[in-house]
Amino acid sequence: MLPYIYYPEIHIWKLTIMTWGLIAAIGFLAAVFVSIKEARSRNINVDHIYNILFILVFSGIIGSRIMHVILNWSDYSQNLLKIFAVWEGGLAFYGGFILAVIAMILYIRIKKLNFWEYADIIAPGFVIGHAIGRIGCYIADGGHIGKATTMPWGVIYNGQLVHSTSIYSAVFLFALFGLLIYLRRKNTYQSTKGLLFLTYVIIYAAGRFIIDIFRIDPTYLGMTVTQYALIAVFIAAAVITGKKLKQ
Repeated sequence: MLPYIYYPEIHIWKLTIMTWGLIAAIGFLAAVFVSIKEARSRNINVDHIYNILFILVFSGIIGSRIMHVILNWSDYSQNLLKIFAVWEGGLAFYGGFILAVIAMILYIRIKKLNFWEYADIIAPGFVIGHAIGRIGCYIADGGHIGKATTMPWGVIYNGQLVHSTSIYSAVFLFALFGLLIYLRRKNTYQSTKGLLFLTYVIIYAAGRFIIDIFRIDPTYLGMTVTQYALIAVFIAAAVITGKKLKQ
């Protein structure tokens, strides 16, 4: 068992740095590095990668925040200004994912690019950035505390041993990143545009569904809102993957 680590701020002389923002920035830089390296290996215009990553981050934060506020409206209804305090934490990933994908599709259509090709390039970087961001969730925002447990890898929170679902997510995402890096050079993934991205979506949906079992989010008919969304995403991605592999 481990004590829960919580450092929302870093103080350097008179400077106060929000820990979550700092770690999120590191995650973004890691995503940029991985994506640009992959784009160059495919002789892809990196300017589009920079633009897409910026769009993904901007729209992802907005979508994540909107979904979090909707799901936790009682926490914000009495003080609407809190809605904009993103640095305090509070983001629902799948809300950001949906809006980010929509924004990316719009950009790619305007620029007349191939969505699946760019989705494959972005996917590993997106995953490593997300993984690093989950470390920020563990350290900085005090969120993602799970259900009580007796397992030795639980963390002590308010005197109780609980699951740390942000750490589960981080470990899972780092493993997924390693898998995508391995798969992207395989012949099937080289010849089938979009397969790497779809593999990411399918595996992430399954893994996050399992992790949600250990969270303390509200449930409806036995499942969280996120789990219902993940089922829909998993099925859609699986159907598209099947069609691509038959082509």
